[in-house]
Amino acid sequence: MFKSTLLSLAGLVVLGATLVGAAPDSGESKARRTQTFPWKLDIVTTTFWIGQGSSGYNSTTNYKSAWDGSWTQNYGGEDNPEKRSGLLPKNFAATLNPFYCALPFNDVKYPELARRYIPWYRTPREGERYVSQCKGKWVQIRMRSTGKVAYAQWEDVGPFRYDHADYVFGNSRPTTEHSGAGLDVSPAVRDYLGMKGLDRCDWRFVDETAVPDGPWLKYGEHALIMRALKNQVSNKSGSSLKLMLPKTQTQPSDAGTTGVGTGKKVANDKM
Repeated sequence: MFKSTLLSLAGLVVLGATLVGAAPDSGESKARRTQTFPWKLDIVTTTFWIGQGSSGYNSTTNYKSAWDGSWTQNYGGEDNPEKRSGLLPKNFAATLNPFYCALPFNDVKYPELARRYIPWYRTPREGERYVSQCKGKWVQIRMRSTGKVAYAQWEDVGPFRYDHADYVFGNSRPTTEHSGAGLDVSPAVRDYLGMKGLDRCDWRFVDETAVPDGPWLKYGEHALIMRALKNQVSNKSGSSLKLMLPKTQTQPSDAGTTGVGTGKKVANDKM
């Protein structure tokens, strides 16, 4: 019974996702469906996490992201890097993909830079002005010392800056302050790659069709099914199943930009 319920719910999730994504393109997309993106080489890479609190280093937090005002709630709790069960948080079932990362550009805050730089940019449809075209984009990350590769989804803005489009999409290098960090990764990515601190990685964007099987897909599917199960339990009437996707932020916020080291931040607005 439980197995059949899981399969049914998974089907509903896939159907819902298909319906949501079925709207025709505006016809103004810059990019083809499949693209090859250039590598960013030898980038200082640090760790940050969902639900990170403030510290003596600065007062900002990761309770919300640049594009999700309920990020910690939607994930299920704090993705504490010291309390792990394998690649997952130890004390709860994550309901978002634990393989996530941050890059220092916010397309919602800087729409003109987004239009100029983002290869897959399309003119927003009516009502989509505050919907990010960067959130959820897949990133391939390669550990320089070992050659090991992981995949993660772009879910937040940082480290340090939120306007550095020429680094993220162009030819510039990361900001030289604060060890020159140019990529933040989640504890799951850190542990999968075997990172220890200020590590150096290469990264590039990849189309979702180019993402191979791995824990980054396994836990993403698991997250959708777990969310559907939770929604079913919370539906007290039992008369219908509502597929509730995570709450995402549609207006600018004053969340801070992620920093370096163990996910510390500087006091800058992501939005």
